[in-house]
Amino acid sequence: MDEFDNEHTCYIIAKNNEGNITGCSRLLPTTQPYLLECIFPILLDGISPPKTEDIWELSRFTSMNINGVVANNGQMTGKLTQTLLWQSFSIAKQHGAKGVVSVSPLGIERLLRSMGIKGHRLGKPMNVNGYMLFACYVDFNNIYQLSFKMQVSVGTKKNLGKALRLRHGYPLTKVNNTA
Repeated sequence: MDEFDNEHTCYIIAKNNEGNITGCSRLLPTTQPYLLECIFPILLDGISPPKTEDIWELSRFTSMNINGVVANNGQMTGKLTQTLLWQSFSIAKQHGAKGVVSVSPLGIERLLRSMGIKGHRLGKPMNVNGYMLFACYVDFNNIYQLSFKMQVSVGTKKNLGKALRLRHGYPLTKVNNTA
């Protein structure tokens, strides 16, 4: 937990069929303090960080294969990763977002391209503690016209909010923090 985990934060948690967590992401409205604005503004190359209701920040995005099978040299390109990203976008959109910003490793550009999505660099990549990072913006107007066709059915899960089961069979849970 950090200073950005609060009542405005939305978490998306992916679980496998055995109930093990296999991925997660965090969404924050940019109307509240957020990671890119407060910790990594240098990645914006001098431009002001977005501070509007229709842009949210995506952070803590990760997915893993807990069965120990590594494909694609460990790059974030698998179906679970793509499903989790699409669902994160969908939930941000449900909250009124027209796009998301993120502090991202360069590999995110490959993931986005593999999904037919164009990410926009808001500044040049920089080495931060040994990691090449950049500020990324994804405009939903472009991607939703292209190929947003995720099929979801909504149910409930005890103490976790809405459970979303996607066509790929990965259950995802949206959790609003009520800290």
